[in-house]
Amino acid sequence: MDVLVHAEFGTFDKLRSECSRLHDCPFDLAAASFDPGAGIWRGVFVRPVDDPARFVKQRIFLLLTRHYFPLLETVVTLRGVEDVLVQDRAGIGTYTFNNVQRIPSGCRFVFNEDLEIDVTFQDQPRGEFRDERELSDRRGYVTSLGFVDFGIRVEAA
Repeated sequence: MDVLVHAEFGTFDKLRSECSRLHDCPFDLAAASFDPGAGIWRGVFVRPVDDPARFVKQRIFLLLTRHYFPLLETVVTLRGVEDVLVQDRAGIGTYTFNNVQRIPSGCRFVFNEDLEIDVTFQDQPRGEFRDERELSDRRGYVTSLGFVDFGIRVEAA
């Protein structure tokens, strides 16, 4: 089993650095939560393990390959949150994370499928990035055609 990552942050730059691990990873909007009384927002992502030795390559046809890998459930928890604005224009439930951007009131989580989540902070971003567990019931894969990858997909293990 891989070493699970746990990192705390107290600046936007550290938040952005930790979230870079989640680029192109699935995010379940229904699993996200905001507790206004406690000022806590939680986002749940699924990401590949960090150990490339645990990836399995399968050649499908000529330049078409698929790489299979174990998945980790990763939670980003933000504290000191005043408000969260979800702009869900696609309405599809599961999204692919692109990046986190600085905005005047806090930060914006940007997803490839027309979802943005604006998080307003009382002060500056603080919280944690934590791999909760390895998922035994699901695995991920990326299909590639030559040097072009088609994003992470999730299937039953």
